[in-house]
Amino acid sequence: MNWVDGVILLAFALALLSGYHRGVVMQLFSWGGFILGIIAGALRVSRKITHAKVKRADQIAGAVVAAVLALLAAWMLSLPAKAVSSLGPSIKKSAILRGEYAVLSRPPDFLASILSLLNHTGFPQVFAELNPSLAPGVQAPPASIASNRAILAAAELTFKIEGDGCEGRVDGSGFPVEPHLVITAAHVVAGTKNTVIIKPNGDRFPATVVYWDPDTDIAVLRVGTLPRGDLNVDEEVASRNTDGAAIGYPGGGKRTISVARVRGHAEYAQYDIYSQHTVDRVIYVLRAMVIPGNSGGPFVDTNGRVLGMIYAAPSATTSSFTTTR
Repeated sequence: MNWVDGVILLAFALALLSGYHRGVVMQLFSWGGFILGIIAGALRVSRKITHAKVKRADQIAGAVVAAVLALLAAWMLSLPAKAVSSLGPSIKKSAILRGEYAVLSRPPDFLASILSLLNHTGFPQVFAELNPSLAPGVQAPPASIASNRAILAAAELTFKIEGDGCEGRVDGSGFPVEPHLVITAAHVVAGTKNTVIIKPNGDRFPATVVYWDPDTDIAVLRVGTLPRGDLNVDEEVASRNTDGAAIGYPGGGKRTISVARVRGHAEYAQYDIYSQHTVDRVIYVLRAMVIPGNSGGPFVDTNGRVLGMIYAAPSATTSSFTTTR
Protein backbone atom coordinates (compact mmCIF):
# COMPACT_ATOMS: atom_id res chain seq x y z
CA MET A 1 0.00 0.00 0.00
CA ASN A 2 1.23 3.51 -0.80
CA TRP A 3 -0.14 7.05 -0.98
CA VAL A 4 -1.93 6.33 -4.27
CA ASP A 5 -3.86 3.57 -2.51
CA GLY A 6 -4.65 6.05 0.26
CA VAL A 7 -6.09 8.52 -2.22
CA ILE A 8 -8.15 5.79 -3.89
CA LEU A 9 -9.47 4.58 -0.52
CA LEU A 10 -10.39 8.14 0.46
CA ALA A 11 -12.24 8.63 -2.83
CA PHE A 12 -13.93 5.26 -2.29
CA ALA A 13 -15.09 6.28 1.20
CA LEU A 14 -16.35 9.67 0.03
CA ALA A 15 -18.18 8.00 -2.84
CA LEU A 16 -19.86 5.61 -0.40
CA LEU A 17 -21.08 8.50 1.75
CA SER A 18 -22.18 10.58 -1.22
CA GLY A 19 -23.90 7.63 -2.86
CA TYR A 20 -25.71 6.71 0.34
CA HIS A 21 -26.90 10.27 0.77
CA ARG A 22 -28.04 10.69 -2.85
CA GLY A 23 -29.45 7.23 -3.46
CA VAL A 24 -29.28 5.05 -6.56
CA VAL A 25 -32.00 6.92 -8.47
CA MET A 26 -30.11 10.19 -8.25
CA GLN A 27 -26.86 8.37 -9.11
CA LEU A 28 -28.24 6.84 -12.29
CA PHE A 29 -29.87 10.02 -13.52
CA SER A 30 -26.92 12.30 -12.79
CA TRP A 31 -24.37 9.93 -14.35
CA GLY A 32 -26.60 9.47 -17.35
CA GLY A 33 -26.32 13.06 -18.51
CA PHE A 34 -25.61 16.64 -17.65
CA ILE A 35 -28.89 18.23 -18.67
CA LEU A 36 -30.28 20.25 -15.79
CA GLY A 37 -33.83 19.20 -16.51
CA ILE A 38 -32.92 15.53 -16.20
CA ILE A 39 -31.12 16.14 -12.93
CA ALA A 40 -34.05 18.11 -11.62
CA GLY A 41 -36.33 15.23 -12.58
CA ALA A 42 -34.07 12.84 -10.71
CA LEU A 43 -34.32 15.01 -7.62
CA ARG A 44 -38.13 14.93 -7.78
CA VAL A 45 -38.18 11.16 -8.18
CA SER A 46 -35.70 10.73 -5.35
CA ARG A 47 -37.72 12.93 -2.99
CA LYS A 48 -40.88 10.89 -3.67
CA ILE A 49 -39.19 7.79 -2.26
CA THR A 50 -40.53 7.99 1.29
CA HIS A 51 -41.17 4.36 2.32
CA ALA A 52 -38.46 3.50 4.87
CA LYS A 53 -37.42 0.14 3.39
CA VAL A 54 -37.44 1.43 -0.17
CA LYS A 55 -35.51 4.52 0.92
CA ARG A 56 -32.90 2.40 2.69
CA ALA A 57 -32.52 0.12 -0.34
CA ASP A 58 -32.13 3.19 -2.57
CA GLN A 59 -29.41 4.55 -0.28
CA ILE A 60 -27.48 1.27 -0.07
CA ALA A 61 -27.68 0.76 -3.82
CA GLY A 62 -26.59 4.35 -4.33
CA ALA A 63 -23.55 3.84 -2.12
CA VAL A 64 -22.57 0.68 -4.03
CA VAL A 65 -22.98 2.35 -7.43
CA ALA A 66 -20.94 5.41 -6.37
CA ALA A 67 -18.18 3.26 -4.89
CA VAL A 68 -17.92 1.11 -8.02
CA LEU A 69 -17.80 4.22 -10.20
CA ALA A 70 -14.99 5.62 -8.03
CA LEU A 71 -12.93 2.45 -8.52
CA LEU A 72 -13.61 2.49 -12.27
CA ALA A 73 -12.52 6.12 -12.43
CA ALA A 74 -9.23 5.25 -10.72
CA TRP A 75 -8.71 2.34 -13.14
CA MET A 76 -9.37 4.50 -16.22
CA LEU A 77 -7.27 7.45 -15.06
CA SER A 78 -4.29 5.28 -14.10
CA LEU A 79 -3.11 4.95 -17.71
CA PRO A 80 -2.71 8.66 -18.54
CA ALA A 81 -1.60 9.49 -14.99
CA LYS A 82 1.36 7.11 -15.15
CA ALA A 83 2.82 9.26 -17.93
CA VAL A 84 3.50 11.98 -15.36
CA SER A 85 7.03 11.29 -14.13
CA SER A 86 6.22 12.28 -10.53
CA LEU A 87 3.22 9.93 -10.39
CA GLY A 88 4.32 6.97 -12.50
CA PRO A 89 6.41 5.03 -9.91
CA SER A 90 3.74 5.30 -7.21
CA ILE A 91 0.96 4.30 -9.58
CA LYS A 92 2.92 1.25 -10.67
CA LYS A 93 3.29 0.17 -7.01
CA SER A 94 -0.37 0.69 -6.11
CA ALA A 95 -1.82 -2.55 -4.71
CA ILE A 96 -5.38 -1.46 -5.53
CA LEU A 97 -4.57 -0.67 -9.16
CA ARG A 98 -2.67 -3.93 -9.56
CA GLY A 99 -5.76 -5.74 -8.30
CA GLU A 100 -7.99 -3.82 -10.71
CA TYR A 101 -5.69 -4.65 -13.62
CA ALA A 102 -5.76 -8.32 -12.65
CA VAL A 103 -9.57 -8.30 -12.85
CA LEU A 104 -10.25 -5.73 -15.58
CA SER A 105 -7.03 -5.90 -17.62
CA ARG A 106 -5.76 -2.52 -18.84
CA PRO A 107 -7.93 0.53 -19.69
CA PRO A 108 -9.20 0.96 -23.29
CA ASP A 109 -6.71 2.05 -25.94
CA PHE A 110 -8.50 5.36 -26.57
CA LEU A 111 -7.39 6.60 -23.17
CA ALA A 112 -3.80 6.38 -24.31
CA SER A 113 -4.31 9.48 -26.43
CA ILE A 114 -4.36 11.46 -23.19
CA LEU A 115 -0.73 10.47 -22.69
CA SER A 116 0.43 12.84 -25.39
CA LEU A 117 -0.91 15.77 -23.34
CA LEU A 118 1.08 14.69 -20.30
CA ASN A 119 4.26 13.46 -21.92
CA HIS A 120 7.14 15.95 -21.74
CA THR A 121 10.01 13.45 -22.15
CA GLY A 122 10.29 13.64 -25.94
CA PHE A 123 10.00 9.86 -26.14
CA PRO A 124 6.74 8.13 -27.11
CA GLN A 125 4.86 6.50 -24.23
CA VAL A 126 5.19 2.90 -25.29
CA PHE A 127 4.11 0.40 -22.70
CA ALA A 128 0.48 -0.70 -22.70
CA GLU A 129 0.50 -2.45 -19.33
CA LEU A 130 0.54 -0.63 -16.01
CA ASN A 131 3.33 -2.83 -14.67
CA PRO A 132 5.33 -4.39 -17.52
CA SER A 133 7.55 -7.21 -16.26
CA LEU A 134 10.83 -5.47 -17.00
CA ALA A 135 14.07 -7.42 -16.75
CA PRO A 136 15.90 -7.38 -13.42
CA GLY A 137 18.60 -4.80 -12.90
CA VAL A 138 22.27 -5.36 -13.69
CA GLN A 139 25.51 -3.80 -12.54
CA ALA A 140 26.69 -0.71 -14.37
CA PRO A 141 28.93 -1.46 -17.36
CA PRO A 142 32.54 -0.22 -17.15
CA ALA A 143 33.10 3.31 -18.44
CA SER A 144 36.10 2.08 -20.43
CA ILE A 145 33.72 0.56 -22.99
CA ALA A 146 33.27 4.04 -24.45
CA SER A 147 36.90 3.85 -25.65
CA ASN A 148 36.47 0.47 -27.37
CA ARG A 149 37.82 0.67 -30.95
CA ALA A 150 34.86 -1.06 -32.57
CA ILE A 151 32.42 1.16 -30.72
CA LEU A 152 34.35 4.28 -31.70
CA ALA A 153 34.23 3.13 -35.32
CA ALA A 154 30.46 2.64 -35.05
CA ALA A 155 30.17 6.13 -33.59
CA GLU A 156 31.74 7.55 -36.78
CA LEU A 157 28.81 6.02 -38.69
CA THR A 158 26.13 7.34 -36.34
CA PHE A 159 24.48 10.44 -37.77
CA LYS A 160 22.34 13.26 -36.48
CA ILE A 161 18.88 13.53 -38.07
CA GLU A 162 17.31 16.98 -38.36
CA GLY A 163 13.97 18.07 -39.78
CA ASP A 164 11.47 20.92 -39.62
CA GLY A 165 8.42 20.07 -37.54
CA CYS A 166 5.28 21.98 -36.61
CA GLU A 167 6.92 23.38 -33.48
CA GLY A 168 10.42 23.92 -34.83
CA ARG A 169 13.46 21.76 -35.40
CA VAL A 170 13.23 18.06 -34.59
CA ASP A 171 16.41 16.13 -33.75
CA GLY A 172 17.23 12.45 -33.62
CA SER A 173 19.88 9.94 -34.53
CA GLY A 174 20.35 7.30 -37.19
CA PHE A 175 22.80 4.85 -38.74
CA PRO A 176 23.41 3.32 -42.19
CA VAL A 177 22.78 -0.38 -42.82
CA GLU A 178 23.06 -0.41 -46.61
CA PRO A 179 24.54 2.03 -49.13
CA HIS A 180 22.53 5.26 -49.08
CA LEU A 181 19.97 3.91 -46.56
CA VAL A 182 19.81 5.17 -42.98
CA ILE A 183 17.61 3.77 -40.22
CA THR A 184 16.05 6.01 -37.58
CA ALA A 185 12.99 6.07 -35.32
CA ALA A 186 9.66 6.81 -37.00
CA HIS A 187 8.75 9.38 -34.34
CA VAL A 188 11.90 11.36 -35.23
CA VAL A 189 10.68 12.10 -38.77
CA ALA A 190 6.90 11.99 -38.20
CA GLY A 191 5.30 15.11 -39.63
CA THR A 192 8.63 16.71 -40.58
CA LYS A 193 10.07 18.10 -43.80
CA ASN A 194 13.47 19.23 -45.08
CA THR A 195 15.11 16.22 -43.42
CA VAL A 196 18.90 16.16 -43.43
CA ILE A 197 21.56 13.70 -42.29
CA ILE A 198 24.54 15.25 -40.49
CA LYS A 199 27.77 13.30 -40.17
CA PRO A 200 29.99 13.67 -37.06
CA ASN A 201 32.28 16.04 -39.01
CA GLY A 202 29.34 18.35 -39.78
CA ASP A 203 28.75 17.39 -43.42
CA ARG A 204 25.05 17.61 -44.30
CA PHE A 205 23.09 15.51 -46.78
CA PRO A 206 19.43 15.83 -47.79
CA ALA A 207 17.34 12.74 -47.05
CA THR A 208 13.98 11.33 -48.13
CA VAL A 209 11.78 9.03 -46.07
CA VAL A 210 11.22 5.83 -48.07
CA TYR A 211 9.80 3.64 -45.29
CA TRP A 212 7.88 4.67 -42.19
CA ASP A 213 6.10 2.42 -39.69
CA PRO A 214 4.41 4.08 -36.68
CA ASP A 215 3.71 0.67 -35.11
CA THR A 216 7.31 -0.52 -34.85
CA ASP A 217 8.65 3.08 -34.67
CA ILE A 218 11.10 2.45 -37.50
CA ALA A 219 11.81 4.65 -40.52
CA VAL A 220 14.27 4.31 -43.41
CA LEU A 221 15.77 7.34 -45.14
CA ARG A 222 17.34 7.39 -48.58
CA VAL A 223 20.42 9.61 -48.82
CA GLY A 224 21.62 9.54 -52.41
CA THR A 225 24.80 11.52 -51.84
CA LEU A 226 25.89 9.82 -48.61
CA PRO A 227 29.38 8.28 -48.87
CA ARG A 228 29.55 4.50 -48.58
CA GLY A 229 29.90 2.84 -45.20
CA ASP A 230 27.42 0.97 -43.07
CA LEU A 231 27.09 -0.91 -39.79
CA ASN A 232 26.58 -4.64 -39.53
CA VAL A 233 23.38 -5.82 -37.84
CA ASP A 234 23.64 -8.88 -35.62
CA GLU A 235 20.36 -10.82 -35.68
CA GLU A 236 21.42 -13.19 -32.90
CA VAL A 237 19.85 -12.44 -29.52
CA ALA A 238 22.35 -10.99 -27.09
CA SER A 239 22.42 -12.54 -23.63
CA ARG A 240 21.81 -10.75 -20.36
CA ASN A 241 24.86 -8.71 -19.20
CA THR A 242 26.10 -8.21 -22.77
CA ASP A 243 28.05 -4.95 -22.85
CA GLY A 244 27.91 -2.30 -25.52
CA ALA A 245 26.99 1.33 -26.09
CA ALA A 246 24.03 3.48 -27.06
CA ILE A 247 25.28 6.06 -29.54
CA GLY A 248 23.44 9.21 -30.54
CA TYR A 249 22.94 12.95 -30.26
CA PRO A 250 21.08 13.58 -26.99
CA GLY A 251 19.17 16.84 -26.98
CA GLY A 252 20.29 17.49 -30.55
CA GLY A 253 23.78 18.25 -29.26
CA LYS A 254 27.12 16.54 -29.71
CA ARG A 255 27.47 12.86 -30.42
CA THR A 256 27.59 10.86 -27.22
CA ILE A 257 28.61 7.30 -26.44
CA SER A 258 26.65 6.00 -23.46
CA VAL A 259 27.92 2.70 -22.10
CA ALA A 260 25.16 0.09 -21.90
CA ARG A 261 24.46 -3.40 -20.60
CA VAL A 262 21.64 -5.75 -21.56
CA ARG A 263 19.13 -6.39 -18.76
CA GLY A 264 16.86 -8.62 -20.80
CA HIS A 265 15.22 -9.42 -24.12
CA ALA A 266 11.50 -10.16 -24.51
CA GLU A 267 8.27 -9.32 -26.31
CA TYR A 268 6.03 -6.64 -24.80
CA ALA A 269 2.67 -5.15 -25.74
CA GLN A 270 3.25 -1.46 -26.45
CA TYR A 271 1.54 1.51 -28.03
CA ASP A 272 2.29 2.84 -31.47
CA ILE A 273 3.96 6.25 -31.65
CA TYR A 274 0.57 8.02 -31.54
CA SER A 275 -0.69 5.95 -28.57
CA GLN A 276 -3.72 4.87 -30.59
CA HIS A 277 -3.45 1.08 -30.47
CA THR A 278 -1.21 -1.65 -29.16
CA VAL A 279 1.36 -3.75 -30.96
CA ASP A 280 3.69 -6.55 -29.88
CA ARG A 281 7.34 -5.62 -30.13
CA VAL A 282 10.50 -7.58 -29.35
CA ILE A 283 12.93 -5.38 -27.47
CA TYR A 284 16.05 -5.22 -25.35
CA VAL A 285 15.84 -3.57 -21.95
CA LEU A 286 19.17 -1.84 -21.28
CA ARG A 287 20.98 -0.23 -18.45
CA ALA A 288 22.01 2.93 -20.29
CA MET A 289 21.43 6.65 -19.92
CA VAL A 290 19.70 8.14 -22.97
CA ILE A 291 17.53 11.20 -23.50
CA PRO A 292 15.47 12.57 -26.42
CA GLY A 293 17.79 12.98 -29.38
CA ASN A 294 19.18 9.48 -28.89
CA SER A 295 16.09 8.07 -30.61
CA GLY A 296 17.03 6.22 -33.79
CA GLY A 297 20.64 5.71 -32.76
CA PRO A 298 22.20 2.25 -32.58
CA PHE A 299 22.86 0.04 -29.61
CA VAL A 300 26.09 -1.76 -30.55
CA ASP A 301 28.09 -4.47 -28.84
CA THR A 302 31.82 -4.36 -28.21
CA ASN A 303 32.42 -5.74 -31.71
CA GLY A 304 30.63 -2.75 -33.23
CA ARG A 305 27.65 -4.81 -34.39
CA VAL A 306 24.19 -3.30 -34.16
CA LEU A 307 21.94 -5.18 -31.72
CA GLY A 308 19.03 -2.75 -31.76
CA MET A 309 17.79 0.81 -32.24
CA ILE A 310 17.14 3.18 -29.35
CA TYR A 311 13.55 4.40 -29.31
CA ALA A 312 12.36 5.05 -25.75
CA ALA A 313 13.31 5.40 -22.10
CA PRO A 314 11.49 5.95 -18.82
CA SER A 315 11.81 9.43 -17.34
CA ALA A 316 14.79 10.16 -15.12
CA THR A 317 16.17 6.59 -15.04
CA THR A 318 19.17 4.74 -16.36
CA SER A 319 16.94 2.35 -18.32
CA SER A 320 16.30 2.48 -22.03
CA PHE A 321 14.58 0.35 -24.64
CA THR A 322 15.80 -0.73 -28.06
CA THR A 323 13.74 -2.39 -30.75
CA THR A 324 15.20 -5.50 -32.32
CA ARG A 325 12.73 -6.10 -35.13
